[in-house]
Amino acid sequence: MGLTSKLGLQPLESPSLVAERKGSLDIGILKSTSSEEKRVVLTPRNVEMLTADGYRVLVEIGAGKRAGFPDNLYAEAGAVITSDVKEIYKSHILLKICPLDKRDADNASQEQIIISPLQLSSFDTSLLDKLAKKKVTALAFEFFRSREGRSFPFVKAMSEIAGYASIFLASEALGQRNETGGKLFGGLNGVEPISVLILGAGIAGRYAARAARGFGATVTVMDDDINKLSKLQDHVGEQLFTNILDTQLIAKVLENTDVVIGALHSKTGRSPIVISEHMVANMKSGSVIIDVSIDQGGCIETSVITSHEQPFQSIHDVWHCGLTNIPSRFSKTASIALSHLLGPMLSRSMDYGGIHHLMQEDNGIARGVYMYRGQLTRSVLARRFNLKATDLSILFTTSR
Repeated sequence: MGLTSKLGLQPLESPSLVAERKGSLDIGILKSTSSEEKRVVLTPRNVEMLTADGYRVLVEIGAGKRAGFPDNLYAEAGAVITSDVKEIYKSHILLKICPLDKRDADNASQEQIIISPLQLSSFDTSLLDKLAKKKVTALAFEFFRSREGRSFPFVKAMSEIAGYASIFLASEALGQRNETGGKLFGGLNGVEPISVLILGAGIAGRYAARAARGFGATVTVMDDDINKLSKLQDHVGEQLFTNILDTQLIAKVLENTDVVIGALHSKTGRSPIVISEHMVANMKSGSVIIDVSIDQGGCIETSVITSHEQPFQSIHDVWHCGLTNIPSRFSKTASIALSHLLGPMLSRSMDYGGIHHLMQEDNGIARGVYMYRGQLTRSVLARRFNLKATDLSILFTTSR
């Protein structure tokens, strides 16, 4: 008896049988090749919805294992479980939890639709050239917007998780990695509460503040936008100390701070550094820094990238956490959040006759496109690689 039979998995159907199934669309889900990425783009629940809609879903063996979704659950949901990566690359729609790389560009099918994160640092002109020659349509999670265009659903969901998770990571460091004596992240009668400084009042900062207050910590939030600070106060619903970013004030607050959450992000590139190494050296021994901004270089001078295996590093007797992908540490929760956004979108595309038609009707989906049938559509990529970008609305008109 083979492995797939023992597990109750579906064997991969032959390409000839697939071709006979008129009108069907294949969705391919690839397993992460990064040790730091444990999430999966679709959960079995949403796969079941898509197969009921008429999609044929191919899942690489082990794609959901590290997120707590074994292969047999996908098989029971109607997916085809396979180790044949080349067959998955033949899918009409390819889903990846990791940014595109050379392997994807080499194996992508003609006129394929690829949905994944976009990581500019991993892109180069040769990768774009290969995708363009194959007339690929590529969409990025972080570019999708809500239908009214006011929010970025995928970014919001992962930022919420990162904000909450940063407090749990800080609690772990205070309690388990503190050689000066473990501290309980919470407020107890007769015990001075933990003091938390949050830099940035965006989504991650807001959810970090709410989690910290829920634990009973004293929370101070600083940002250079007074409107964000006002919204944060309404969102948390409890008393916070808020102030405009000021170097001298930060230095003063740091003297009695147990936990710093760096959540400052830049729309143009690197996060601004607002805490110097000298400030860190003057912090209390055993205090903790969680720099959520590390994927943009970090907003604390001493921040370093750390791994899920070793999330903390001691610098000047201060525990530093620089995980570039905090949601992956909570892979099951993050995968469910991603799947709840992506699954319904794919399901809805069936009502419109496919994703190409859906993006023409839904501006929020269209905002996620950075390459349409081989034509670059995002100015940020065009400027970076000195290429030409074509307005997506023009391409829509000419493709009808």
